Amino acid sequence: MRCDQYMGLTEAAQSLISGESVRMEKSGKTYSGMFDDVFCLNRYTLQDGRVFTEAVQAEPWSSGPCFFLALQDEHGEWVPESLWSENEINAA
Repeated sequence: MRCDQYMGLTEAAQSLISGESVRMEKSGKTYSGMFDDVFCLNRYTLQDGRVFTEAVQAEPWSSGPCFFLALQDEHGEWVPESLWSENEINAA
């Protein structure tokens, strides 16, 4: 069966944005699945003022695209602790 597979954020990324003081909103950025489904990416504003935005880090194919998300800072740089390892991505 072919389908989109949402791998989402790593546990470390989820820990980074979890908590009562984080504001989540749609970033206005999206990505598309194999059947032209459109998925929204979120923006997170932390209490200390840092802003992180979800982005697709990788989308390998395994009976459909596997979407691995990670966080980018306000300058578009990857947040290192939010990244999936190459081994985790390849295991998909």
